[in-house]
Amino acid sequence: MQGDAVETGLALMVIGIDSVPAPTLTPWLVNRFGDGFRDGLVVPFAAAVLGVLVSVGKRT
Repeated sequence: MQGDAVETGLALMVIGIDSVPAPTLTPWLVNRFGDGFRDGLVVPFAAAVLGVLVSVGKRT
């Protein structure tokens, strides 16, 4: 039970840390690498991430 609280706390901390640079980095990344929707990269990337998450979930 306590391990779950630690994991949740760490996840919330990462989300909080990410919320600080995201508004600044997102426009820079789009200018640097392009818009994923326009370039057709979002769906294959999302499918790969989902596949990894599902395979990790099956191991636990």
